[in-house]
Amino acid sequence: MYLCIIPYTIYYSAIRRNAEVWKFALKCVVKSLKARKMTKAGESTTEEISQAKVEAATFIRDGLLRLGPTFVKLGQVISTRTDVLPVEYTDILKTLQDDVPGFSTQRAKDLISKELGKDCDSVFQNFSVEPLAAASLGQVHTAMYKGKKVAIKVQRAGLKELFDVDLKNLKKLAELLDRFDPKTDGADRDWVSIYEESERLLYLEIDYLNEASNCERFARDFADVDWVRVPDVFREVSTPRVLTMEFIESFKLTNIERVEALGLDRELLAKRTADAFLKQIVETGYFHCVSIY
Repeated sequence: MYLCIIPYTIYYSAIRRNAEVWKFALKCVVKSLKARKMTKAGESTTEEISQAKVEAATFIRDGLLRLGPTFVKLGQVISTRTDVLPVEYTDILKTLQDDVPGFSTQRAKDLISKELGKDCDSVFQNFSVEPLAAASLGQVHTAMYKGKKVAIKVQRAGLKELFDVDLKNLKKLAELLDRFDPKTDGADRDWVSIYEESERLLYLEIDYLNEASNCERFARDFADVDWVRVPDVFREVSTPRVLTMEFIESFKLTNIERVEALGLDRELLAKRTADAFLKQIVETGYFHCVSIY
């Protein structure tokens, strides 16, 4: 399933967006209450109740995909909150993916030119015709910069403005949930606190200079580990909406066929992966993804 990207134009009014969000929210409440009523009535089996929760969670996940970036990211954050949501909901929300069709290369170049204050083609050479990857928040192109291959992350236009509209609605929804959620299942839910934490994380995620700082901090933490590779950040051609980093060829360690084709030591890879994450948990207290050599 592809994520539906909301067109960021003046024709897509805040009023229409508000109506769409609240219509979806009401449907979610109805779906969720169905499973709760089945539990209270005591006339349904455990399997039937669980299935009702799965159906409600699936409806919510698909709706979040249709509503676009803000809600996909919110769902991904909420999927980690096993302390407040039943496992049927968190398991479904964990399947949220934000891979989407990319926008045009010319549009990406225009956005870069606007952010850097100079023509994209005067800064980068061999700018890729097609994006390397695309997601709900932006897309990545490769290019050459000062003789080095780089990956350029470009944020979709109008994203912050969309967040501003959506988060106002979500704050009102969180306040209503805190007021009317009976919490009869024993969960200690504070919906406003959950909203505030989600809001903080969402705005941080669309600040690419924050991401650059995270990358640099992670590099410092692993400076003495020669088998962990952290790409360099090119600050002079990065902004809150454009991030330029060293391009590093890589692949997922779950690609066992490629691991074996390259003759890599699977036991050593497993050990180094575990060591890298243990270092983050035990020593640094700072977590990020890892590329291991």
